[in-house]
Amino acid sequence: NPGSTVSSGIAYALEASSTTLENFSFFFDAQTQHAQVRAKICSSAFFDSSAAPIDHVLLPELRDCQTICVANKRTHDCVYFSGITVDQLRYFLRRFDYPEATQRFVDGHRSALDHLLFDVGIDYRMEAGQVVLLKSGYYGVF
Repeated sequence: NPGSTVSSGIAYALEASSTTLENFSFFFDAQTQHAQVRAKICSSAFFDSSAAPIDHVLLPELRDCQTICVANKRTHDCVYFSGITVDQLRYFLRRFDYPEATQRFVDGHRSALDHLLFDVGIDYRMEAGQVVLLKSGYYGVF
C-alpha cells in the first residue's frame, strides 16, 4: 500500500465478473506504536470514542502482543492481535464465550501449546452508540 506510513495492505475479492474492495489493513508494532493504533481506531466512522471507551475494541488484556492490525472494511472495522500467548488465547476464548469444548481443550493442553503464538481478532461497529461485536476468530500457524 504505497503512501502509508505503516505496513499496510489492500484486499480485494476477485470474481469471474467483478472485483470488489474488501478492506484496508494497517499493521502496527504493539510495543512502540500504541498511540498510532488508538488514532487509527478513533479515526473510523465505525467507532465513536465519545460514546464508548476504546478498551471495548483495543482490549487491554491482549495489547501485549507482537502486532496489532486495524482493518477498515466496507461495513465495519476489525482489530487483530497477532502473536499472543496461550494464556491470552484462553482469556479471549472465555471473553467471547467460545464453546466449552474449545476452552477445555486449550486449558487441558496449555503446557503443550505454551511455546506457540496465536492471532485473534474481532469485527465490530457502532450501533446506537454501542459497540456491537459482529464476529471473532482465533488463528494459529503451526
